[in-house]
Amino acid sequence: MRSAAIKESRAALAGLIEVLPVFHLDEVTNVRRADNKPLQLKWAAEEGLRVPRTLVTNDVDAVCRFADECVDGLVAKTLSSFVVDRDGDEFAVYTRLVRAEDLQDTGGLRLSPMQFQELVPKAFDLRCTVVGTSVFTAVLDAPLLDDGCVDWRIDGHALANAWQPHVLPADVEKALLALLNRFGLNYGAIDMVVTPDGEYVFLEVNPAGEFLWLDKLGGRSISDALAGVLTTTGRRL
Repeated sequence: MRSAAIKESRAALAGLIEVLPVFHLDEVTNVRRADNKPLQLKWAAEEGLRVPRTLVTNDVDAVCRFADECVDGLVAKTLSSFVVDRDGDEFAVYTRLVRAEDLQDTGGLRLSPMQFQELVPKAFDLRCTVVGTSVFTAVLDAPLLDDGCVDWRIDGHALANAWQPHVLPADVEKALLALLNRFGLNYGAIDMVVTPDGEYVFLEVNPAGEFLWLDKLGGRSISDALAGVLTTTGRRL
């Protein structure tokens, strides 16, 4: 009965939060909807942001055809966040480069779909933390990543001090705020990349993403902005 008890406990907590007569950052239903990765990409594109070509499937042949079309390479990523348990140890699942040999061993794909995206050449990784009306953006030089690494989180702790403040173009910032408005979110941690040509490409938004390692980067405090939104200052919704 463990799974049922956990489900009931979560339902009780979510129900309590929904009925409390207080400000919510953010509504539980909005947070859950914002976890929908295909919807994120659709709405981001509609707001004028470039998004990677994407395929969600468990069809091996379709993946192989898509890989042939993605001339710069292909990455695989999950549609939800989870960990894999191996002999009592938990391992996070990160975005990975799909190599030719991976396409020869795809038996597990038939059991569960995955999200595949074209590899976008990048000069920089961006983390844009939106808090109410404020957008805090940090940049990481792509060459700092290990060769073949497409997900900075794999070396997240080692790279924590390598992030620098960054100023987004006004149109990109406006599009990100509009995207969070559509989801009904005051808060969101958005991952983007900047191509060698200087184009900004949206990857995804985490409605409950971490920010502490970037908290006072550039002198501005994300924590202070968050406290402000909780106490009525700088709210967007």
